[in-house]
Amino acid sequence: MGVTDGGGGQDVNHILIYGSGRGEYLTARIARDRPDILERMKAGEFSSVRQAAKEAGIVNERLSVPADPTRAAQYLKRRFTKTEFDAFKKELLA
Repeated sequence: MGVTDGGGGQDVNHILIYGSGRGEYLTARIARDRPDILERMKAGEFSSVRQAAKEAGIVNERLSVPADPTRAAQYLKRRFTKTEFDAFKKELLA
């Protein structure tokens, strides 16, 4: 028996898997939410489950940026394309 969702009364099982099971969790999410990407995974189109999960919109890339403004800017310039960095600057100055 699952945990009720508090609204419609349907059972909702929330199981978070960390560590070595992460690939299995992401694969299950892709199978549930994006079967088209699961088929592409099976065809060998992705080099990793994480890459497929990014394509599916399940995983978002995050950056850890130095607290020093100069070092942060240098880091972001290396990580972003020119277009991405220009968009970042525009948002920063807005």
